[in-house]
Amino acid sequence: MKIIYLLENLIWKSFEYENLENLKDEFEKRNISLGDRCTLGDCVSLITGIFLNDSGHSVTYTGNSTISIGCHNHTIDYWKENFIEIGENNNYLGEQISEYENYINIVELFEKGLKKLNRTAQSNRTKLTKGLKMNWRR
Repeated sequence: MKIIYLLENLIWKSFEYENLENLKDEFEKRNISLGDRCTLGDCVSLITGIFLNDSGHSVTYTGNSTISIGCHNHTIDYWKENFIEIGENNNYLGEQISEYENYINIVELFEKGLKKLNRTAQSNRTKLTKGLKMNWRR
C-alpha cells in the first residue's frame, strides 16, 4: 500500500492506493493529470520543496537545510538564531516577525519529515537490492 497527500479544503489529506489509477476520481476533482505513458516507480520522491506566502516576503525551502525569505537565503539554524534581527532590519512588525518564526519552524518540520522519508526509501532500496542479490545467487 502506498500513500499520497492531496489538498482537500485547505487541509492535506492522505489517500492509500495500490495503483495510481485508484486515485483517478481524486485527481479529476483537483484537475491533476499525468501524461501518456507516465509511470512513477516505488522509490520516486516528488516532494522536494515547500513555498509559503502571506503578509510579506515568500518563504521557500531550497534544500540542504536552507530557507529563502525574500532576498535572504540562510540555513535553518541561522534563521532560528537571527530571524528577529533580520525582520527588524527589514521593517517587519513584531506580529510579522512571529509569523515568520512559525514559517521557519514549519519548514524545519517539513525538512525533518522529508529526511525521514528519504531514509525510509533508501532503507527500502537497500533491502530490495540485497533481496535481489540473494535471489540471483540461488
